[in-house]
Amino acid sequence: MIVGQSWTVDKLKAKCGELGLKKTGKKQDLIDRINTHVMSVNTEPCTSSIDDLTAGLQNVRLKKSWENMTVSELKTELDTFRLPTNGCKEDLLKRLQSYFYPKDDFDLRKLNKDRIKVLFVAEKPSMAKELARTLAPRSYYRDKSENSRKINETSKKTGDSIVILEFSSYFKGLPADFVVTSTFGHIFNEEFQGQHGGRKEEIQELFERKVISVPNTGFLEKKLGEVSRGCDVVVLWLDCDLEGEAICYEVLECIKDSINTPPTGDIMDVVFRAKFSAAEDAPKAINNLIKPNFLQNLANIAKHDLDLRIGVVFSRFQTAVLRSQLRNLDIPHVSFGPCQTPCLAFCVERYHKTINYKAVVKYQVVVDLSLNGKKIKVTSRGFETRGEAEKIANSLQNQKNCKIVSVKRTDFSKDPPAGLNTIHLLQECSKIHGFSPDETMNVAERLYSTGLISYPRTETTRYPEDLRASERVLAIKENIGLADESMDWENYVTSEKVVERGIDVGDHQPILPTTVIHKRSTYMNERQTKVYDLISRHFLASFLGPHKYHILDVVFDLGNELTFNRKIQIIDDEGFTSLLPWEKVETTDGGDFGKEGSLPNVVSIKIKEDRSQPPSLITESELIGLMEKHRIGTDGSIPGHIGNILKRKYVTLEKESRCLKPTELGLQLYNAYHQCVPELLNPTLRATVEALLMEIANGKRDFEEVRRYILDQFKLQYKNFVENFEKFAPDFKDCFELKDACYVTRKEDRVFAKPHQPRNRMMYQSRDSNQNPLMLEEKKSTSKKRTHDHDPDFRYMNPAVPAKRREKR
Repeated sequence: MIVGQSWTVDKLKAKCGELGLKKTGKKQDLIDRINTHVMSVNTEPCTSSIDDLTAGLQNVRLKKSWENMTVSELKTELDTFRLPTNGCKEDLLKRLQSYFYPKDDFDLRKLNKDRIKVLFVAEKPSMAKELARTLAPRSYYRDKSENSRKINETSKKTGDSIVILEFSSYFKGLPADFVVTSTFGHIFNEEFQGQHGGRKEEIQELFERKVISVPNTGFLEKKLGEVSRGCDVVVLWLDCDLEGEAICYEVLECIKDSINTPPTGDIMDVVFRAKFSAAEDAPKAINNLIKPNFLQNLANIAKHDLDLRIGVVFSRFQTAVLRSQLRNLDIPHVSFGPCQTPCLAFCVERYHKTINYKAVVKYQVVVDLSLNGKKIKVTSRGFETRGEAEKIANSLQNQKNCKIVSVKRTDFSKDPPAGLNTIHLLQECSKIHGFSPDETMNVAERLYSTGLISYPRTETTRYPEDLRASERVLAIKENIGLADESMDWENYVTSEKVVERGIDVGDHQPILPTTVIHKRSTYMNERQTKVYDLISRHFLASFLGPHKYHILDVVFDLGNELTFNRKIQIIDDEGFTSLLPWEKVETTDGGDFGKEGSLPNVVSIKIKEDRSQPPSLITESELIGLMEKHRIGTDGSIPGHIGNILKRKYVTLEKESRCLKPTELGLQLYNAYHQCVPELLNPTLRATVEALLMEIANGKRDFEEVRRYILDQFKLQYKNFVENFEKFAPDFKDCFELKDACYVTRKEDRVFAKPHQPRNRMMYQSRDSNQNPLMLEEKKSTSKKRTHDHDPDFRYMNPAVPAKRREKR
């Protein structure tokens, strides 16, 4: 096993003694000595440490016997899985076998090379650099990138270079030259094949139209092919989730013709997948490499395929109906999404509860008491009418004092938190710092890619056994120090014993600060510091004691068989809330007011009207919790769904309270969906879809069977939508602005136009358009994108016009 900086000097010297190596030298010398020895003698292929999925895979294989299929059937099968269909039957069978059941017993010595060339591919440039720094001997690597200073996470939009880092070491016991590079996320995007119109029947046809993958940027596909040329082995260091697994196969698509083919003729023999949660886990991960999981890739393909078809079809139809019936209004693309729709429903339903709330009025008798110079208020139960409360108050007018007849104490304890998962991080950042879910994830991903925290997309809250807590505490102290606190650093983590709290769902460890101490080159900005601070506080707090408090239930006897109760809440021990102050319970005054038998004086008696308050609008934090509870989206996609309803102006965000308020457009969409397709607002529908997709990933259900089943369910809903939505179009008249006077009617506005209506008619056009300054301005700006083109789905809104003509317009 490769060792790293986490080992103490004494442990390293002991290991050297076991291996018969010298025990002298600095810590890094000992690490290099052990790693070199282990790599030189370990020529056995590494085995996977994850559960064997063979049983699940067999469920798929038993349904379809590929050997008994004809060549035509095999090509159809491969096309369904988005795999190449060229070759004879033997080639097709080998391709299916290679992707579904890759072999992990290939001996790299069969490559017959003195030095092999290994390609590492990370998901982001910053992660590629962290991997090179972690795995290169003495953290030394050569930067061969073009314009390396300009390469960042947004280079895919602005540049034409990728990161290229090189170092030399050993791989599976063989001397190796390593090349480390990265993608910028997904390399390909899905879109419909061919041209497609905008009429009703043409829109519905998109449910069955073939979907193809096209490169997001031409340069990345080309650069990956160039960098991989001549490589013998590929190790994929993509994020360990469904999206990361899909990117693995996108990378393979780019490099399959460039890397050296092994003697077996199957490139999957030399392709490996690293499972890790942070860059510091790389030494362990490289000794436990596995194969890419094609079933997880299929689950991701099914998800993207369904979201594209359902989203585009519903969006295009409702937008076309609105534009055809409200022709004088400037209507942008009105988007529908299988996840954003129930997300909108949560916001609207809470809004309806708030505005339709009927306050309940109660009347209470409030008595001011004093004892030994201390004052306290006690309040009666609520009365339905003011007269009842006044009757009680009048009966107490001559009362000079009362008696404390009982004081009952109840103790409470609030346990320290378990590990931090993605949902909790999003909620805390929204409540405490006012960060949107998108902002939080962007910052967390930056911290992850620079090696400061573990992978930020996880549902697990149970700490791993090899936590190395003391090293993490040291890194926190050096990185930010939580300088505003008086910290007893030595006593925060007294032992390496893992706290037995939380659950392990089998994905990643909780979000943790790593053992990495950052340098000036990775200096954190204000937002990154706040998120890192929150993650660090949560980690340290989990090792502190519980938060203890008690409640005193005090009963006051005011005579005439009248008793008033007062609950007093007092903190006994702050415990973990010393680091998480927002978790403290609220305290109330009066804890030392008096003991049982005391006789407080009555100072005043008055009547108070108590009016119940409506529920507040839903907050970001509450919405995140509801989406997790109902399994709408994943921990990685929830920020995007909330961001969509904000971007598309279905809701607005009140920045101070972080509450989401539906706009008129959001309210009208909800009403139309509620009347036409109420099932689409039901949160359990998306939860069912997500569960079925995971069964593809786990090998329990067939890819095409699940995809077809879900698609057919939405096609039935679409039929109801088409039959009923048009009658709700007039209700949207207050949701959009009027068109400009010189607005030119476009083809997508006429998809439902009656045959006798004139085509290509300019509205309010002057007799001489060349003399109309508005028209001149229109002509000058024809090279710019239209205001509706900002939405990624808009390219499907204007399909009747060929792509080249749309660009010219």
